[in-house]
Amino acid sequence: MIKQQLAGAAIISMSLLVVGCANAYQSSEGSQSYSSSKVGAITQQTAAGNILADAQGMTLYTFDKDSQGISKCYGPCEQKWPPLKSKVEIDEMDFSTVSRKDGSLQLRYKGQPLYLWVGDKKPGDTTGNGIKGVWHIVPVVK
Repeated sequence: MIKQQLAGAAIISMSLLVVGCANAYQSSEGSQSYSSSKVGAITQQTAAGNILADAQGMTLYTFDKDSQGISKCYGPCEQKWPPLKSKVEIDEMDFSTVSRKDGSLQLRYKGQPLYLWVGDKKPGDTTGNGIKGVWHIVPVVK
């Protein structure tokens, strides 16, 4: 009887978790969340503070050499700093998209193209912050 009750509670909990993740992400710190189904970005509490991350919790970065909201990171650069791509055009809150040379869409935050860093291995890692003085985490102020 107790095993059946625990199994039922686990199924209900998993169902609620799946539904919650499909709609939006809310960090445990109660920080701002964005619709992961459309925007693909969340806020993540890290040792570096409250920062922007992709829907899997991987830290996002901006590149100082980008200008006028257009990416300058191609070839070997984009191998190390994959652009955060979007399947649909976005223009909501502080987020928008910009077309890359290959026609794909890259997500921008406040006009800045967003990137991942291949050196980050798990959610919350910020090992790309400050590399060559031109790569920066994206702080999110509450």
